[in-house]
Amino acid sequence: MEQNQKGSLYKKIFEYIQYKPKTEETTFVLPETEEEQWIAYNKTKAKASVLDCLSDVTNGIKSLSEVIELAKEKCASGKWTKEDIEILKIRLEMLEMRADELEPIILAYEHGNMDRGRISVSSSLIENKTTIERLYHLPKNKDIQTREFELKGKIPVKMMLNYIDGMVDKQLLTLALLQPLMLFEYEKEGLIGETLTDKLVNNLIPHLQPLKITTYQDVTKSINAGDCVLFIEGSKEALGIDVKGYKSRGIGKAEIEKTTRGSQAAFAEALRPNTALIHAMLQSTNLVTELFPLGKVNAKNCAVMYVDGIVNETAKKELIRRIKGVKRDDVFDAGSFSQMISDNKLQFPENLSTERPDRVVAALMQGRIAFMVDGDPFAYIAPVNLWDFFHNPEDYEMRLPAAMFMRILRYTGLLLAFFLPSIYIALVLFHYEAIPTEILLAISGYRQFVPFTSVLELLMMIFSFELIREATLRVPGQLGGSIGIVGAIILGQAAISAKLVSPLLVVVVAITGLASYVIPEYRFGFAVRITQYAMLLSAAMMGLVGVSIVLLLILLEMVGLKSLGVPFLSPIIPKTSTVTDILRVPNSYENDLWRPDELNTERVQRKSTASESWREEKPTQKEEE
Repeated sequence: MEQNQKGSLYKKIFEYIQYKPKTEETTFVLPETEEEQWIAYNKTKAKASVLDCLSDVTNGIKSLSEVIELAKEKCASGKWTKEDIEILKIRLEMLEMRADELEPIILAYEHGNMDRGRISVSSSLIENKTTIERLYHLPKNKDIQTREFELKGKIPVKMMLNYIDGMVDKQLLTLALLQPLMLFEYEKEGLIGETLTDKLVNNLIPHLQPLKITTYQDVTKSINAGDCVLFIEGSKEALGIDVKGYKSRGIGKAEIEKTTRGSQAAFAEALRPNTALIHAMLQSTNLVTELFPLGKVNAKNCAVMYVDGIVNETAKKELIRRIKGVKRDDVFDAGSFSQMISDNKLQFPENLSTERPDRVVAALMQGRIAFMVDGDPFAYIAPVNLWDFFHNPEDYEMRLPAAMFMRILRYTGLLLAFFLPSIYIALVLFHYEAIPTEILLAISGYRQFVPFTSVLELLMMIFSFELIREATLRVPGQLGGSIGIVGAIILGQAAISAKLVSPLLVVVVAITGLASYVIPEYRFGFAVRITQYAMLLSAAMMGLVGVSIVLLLILLEMVGLKSLGVPFLSPIIPKTSTVTDILRVPNSYENDLWRPDELNTERVQRKSTASESWREEKPTQKEEE
């Protein structure tokens, strides 16, 4: 008994340690690459599809050879009967039907690894329908609508219409396209194939801007953009027809770059209405708009606008080169795209964003370039320098003293936002001998009840201010402004009453926050706020020496920045002949005659020396009776 137990025990141990070949895993593993997905798909379906396809082709060849042999036999004997002709006709019709059924299978197999740009539109409507179903995953995809109909006659011509539901104007589609096609008597014209397509384009639907399409790359581009595509039996050309009708936000009022004078229009999300706004304000034959596709999967258009004859050709070609060099499946918005084509992605932006078409027009007339992405209500301007971020369209609506004062106020806001918190910390911790005695005694009196250090105290208040700012932006409607004002007052008063912060520090934080709001460009203002923390920490460690070191590093970064080849600190570093970018000068000032020198525009003169010739003429006199 014991021997049997020992034997079974040894047997189990031997089976456990004995080598066994690895069995195939049955767990599902998701393929990681497109190639692996294609291989996994082929393992299950490709072999069966190829065998079925070869079997159908073989049967078709056999049937065709039988028909040919029968025809040869009858021709050799010369004995044709009416019944033989009917049989041959029926068999040929059956072969034609089999060919129609087989062609989509061959097409799907042949195009399995082909690029859409290489797949041409077929003259067979069945092939085109199969290709559309494969590309858009029909019938699973419910967005794509397919409508088949016929032009009535002795020999009906089949047609197919494809579009995305919700992106077309169905009333326009019915009245301007389908109704004329139903009433068109094509038999009187004797047209088929491409001839029928030309007739439709030139005579029947020219008002819908039809575009002839020959590849499926253009077919998918038209459908995805909101057009409908019309396929015609017997024609190797499809028609992309503009019947867009999807809902989009109309032209609104500027919300971010508000002004009290001048134009109040702002861009919307749709690209073509935005370019039309610029054309309406800049009515020139030299205004050029070039469109470039972005994204391989989610294709969007990018519009590049410039004034030919003024813009620097080298800068324009460089921007277009960068745009064409962005190879991504998707470009979400113009903000992320502007970073993709920038040299520096760390801190300060290299292009200017604006929601105002009048600001874009002013930049174009200076010789700059604007680009916009479909679906984004902002235009981006390049090349720019530091001073352009402090300009406002209202500067030119106001008199010279007021405009100069506003620009000086913005520059002062920049300095306060940069230096005020760090200088406060540096003076309180390291250089208190530079503070007047009365103020120093007041600071000491306030701080004797505060349990935190000055650095922690300031960081807490700045962070609280950022929380209020973010909450104000995210809370909808007028409630956001109320929360910002009430929250700041209550929080500041409560912090002082609870002896958590000193009153002077609350004043410092409030002035710093208001100063950052003065900067017109949001992205540049945010970069300034981030730099505050580096300034603050360096001041806490080394005082004014630390502030000087951080300032030196910022200047070094700005000196190295270039926007499409234009130095970021021009016209100061390097110095150029025009200084109108920094402070607004009188219209009669000499430099106002020229465009910014750092742009190196093709046409440097902005206006003639006698642009206000009425000043040299005699005033109008009262006519003698």
